[in-house]
Amino acid sequence: MRAKAARLIKKVLQKVSKRDYIILNPDWYSLGGEGYNLITTGRVNKQFLPIRYSYHTPPEWKLTYDLRGHQSGLLSYSLSAPEKEAFCKVEMEVQLPFTWTIKLEDGELTGNDRSLPLIPGQLIPKETPWLVGEFEFRSAANERLHRRTGHRVKLEAGVADAHYFNGLVYDSYAEDAVWFPGEVLDTIQRFHPLKGTFLDIGCAMGLLVEAAQKRGLDADGIDYSSWAVEQANARTRGCCRVLDLDKAGSVNFSTSYDIITMHSVIEHLGDPQHALQLLFEISRPGGVVYIQTLNADSLMHKIMGPDWCGYTDYTHRSPWITADWLAIEAKKVGFEVEYLRRYYVWNDNAYDDVWRSFSSFAEIYPANVILEDQFGDAIEVILRRPVQV
Repeated sequence: MRAKAARLIKKVLQKVSKRDYIILNPDWYSLGGEGYNLITTGRVNKQFLPIRYSYHTPPEWKLTYDLRGHQSGLLSYSLSAPEKEAFCKVEMEVQLPFTWTIKLEDGELTGNDRSLPLIPGQLIPKETPWLVGEFEFRSAANERLHRRTGHRVKLEAGVADAHYFNGLVYDSYAEDAVWFPGEVLDTIQRFHPLKGTFLDIGCAMGLLVEAAQKRGLDADGIDYSSWAVEQANARTRGCCRVLDLDKAGSVNFSTSYDIITMHSVIEHLGDPQHALQLLFEISRPGGVVYIQTLNADSLMHKIMGPDWCGYTDYTHRSPWITADWLAIEAKKVGFEVEYLRRYYVWNDNAYDDVWRSFSSFAEIYPANVILEDQFGDAIEVILRRPVQV
């Protein structure tokens, strides 16, 4: 039964990954309670416009949309940066199928090679990591179809790092405070008592360090970003510092640790193997290391290819990490693997209507079990440094 369900969900994933048309109720996840009806056979109040489109775009934008169907009608399209007002909006009579190509060349925005006027008072955003397209199609029969699309802009390496490490891309740390620190500490507590010295590598704004301090741990943090450490020290009474783990050695640490955490960090490093060796050296005998990272063996990676989330975050210097690699390399440096799980269907395209609905669906039992059991996009592992006799 599980194998049949897995095949069905895989087919759905393949259709969604090609930006195929699926009739979805985009508001289903806001209803609350049980018995969600995600995929429907009848009409819903707001149907999605079937579009295949380019997800990645270089700094000089090129967005190609293939709108499908067999109708004529009025198409409205706007383009914006996330949570910003649209800077361009056009309306046109079209016959589906229809191809719409947006380009930004030498500061000029064009649609199908014709200049597009900007909305008065609005400017083309420079160095934005995301673009959001909004479509509304009204057919001659007055049928309305809607679609929001998300596009990842491939910024230059230095610009991407500046956005990321100054909090301009991942700005949801405050929202994460509600669940993230407690969930990590509760997981660790299943395998090791929450006492002694604690180090959070990649501490960001200090949420986990702060939570560990509140539970009585002698907690410190390190991060590559001076911006993040400044925010973290305001939370943790100055217990965090700046350190580049790729260049660090055990001499950079004045003590060893009973518990070390490294959540969503190792994929950003240039030398993950060096990091594992360092973690072993600064762990106390009998101590544990908690690591969370991506899993390049995931089903979504196989389906999405270059559009997989591990690649679309351009600060990921090691998006090739797999659960098996992590377990094998950890054992090589001397760790015992206490616990390892693959979990979570990870979708980087947070602005596309269809993807948002499918991602929410993938979190509901039994879909979450089927997709996460062997094919999850994330890895969570607890390593233990053996007690030396």
